[in-house]
Amino acid sequence: MRVHLGGHLNWYDPGKRSWLEIDLPGAMSLVELARRLGLPPEEIAFAVVNGEFVLLSEKATVAAGDQVELYPPIGGGNYKDEKCHPERSERDRVDLYGR
Repeated sequence: MRVHLGGHLNWYDPGKRSWLEIDLPGAMSLVELARRLGLPPEEIAFAVVNGEFVLLSEKATVAAGDQVELYPPIGGGNYKDEKCHPERSERDRVDLYGR
């Protein structure tokens, strides 16, 4: 099985690898896979299994030969940055941020 640790999830791998090749003893839930890899399930926002979006749960299972991608919550950017959003007026930014 190939497993991708997206975002900061590779910090939990001792080698800080973003892609892992692992052998599974049989089918298991995504939650169990996360635990076996030392990943806190609460840090995983979603998964992609063989190209299909999957929510992390005990019901979602994976098996040998699958490609699994695990991702933490993703965010970023600075909405206030004039270079990114020059069309936004000062009034819009004040309204958006409640200031």
